[in-house]
Amino acid sequence: MRDFDNYTSRDWIKNYGTSLRNPGIAFDFGAIYQIDEQITVSASLNNLGFISWKKDLNGITLKDKYHFKGLEYDTSNDNDNFFNDLFKNLADSIAHGVSYRVQHDKFKTTLAPVLHAGASYYLNNAVSVGFLSRSVFWKNGVRQSFNTSLCLQPYSFVAMNVGVTWQVKGNVYLGGGFMFLLGPLQFYLLTDYAPVHYSTIRIDDGEKYPVPERQKSLTVRTGLNLIFGRHGNTNKPMLDKGKSSWN
Repeated sequence: MRDFDNYTSRDWIKNYGTSLRNPGIAFDFGAIYQIDEQITVSASLNNLGFISWKKDLNGITLKDKYHFKGLEYDTSNDNDNFFNDLFKNLADSIAHGVSYRVQHDKFKTTLAPVLHAGASYYLNNAVSVGFLSRSVFWKNGVRQSFNTSLCLQPYSFVAMNVGVTWQVKGNVYLGGGFMFLLGPLQFYLLTDYAPVHYSTIRIDDGEKYPVPERQKSLTVRTGLNLIFGRHGNTNKPMLDKGKSSWN
């Protein structure tokens, strides 16, 4: 077992950030087809590959079963170590009730392929609506979600997007994005899986605070892209020398 207590940021970068001890490879494929001036369809298949695990392996195989009945917590308890003691006792109970085996064998992990299929419809040169299907193929099933979005690009240097995602047997989320062109640099800010449904909790002071329901993740991305030939698409006036295309 490796002791991480004395690990520095340089150790993490050396052993995991730039190391090829556990190599992998993946392929992405995609295609886009413009049916006419208003309708475009596209599809992509991503994450076709695997990771080969060879170094720093510590696998645990469980052989028995246990029944988890949940946790109880009294908010009037002022013990600072309450949560630590609670989870420690839970871990000890599972460790005593379940037999396990530690192994260090090499193995391969197949990545979960992701299939995207979508279509967009241009109401005019500046406004379009889109539909996207996203299927993630896990080993024991498929995680399916659908997204509808509205895109605005009145000028070549600015674009906005807002959309709603519905996960089958899951939740409904909001998402959106913003793009701004600064010469050859394109700045973008994207977010997804913003919750729609909220519950409330009451703290000791009596105030109520909103808490997302069934929230599992929140995605926020920002960055810069280097753009080449941004005025080369002559069949879309909204990309031509900053003209307005609302009309």
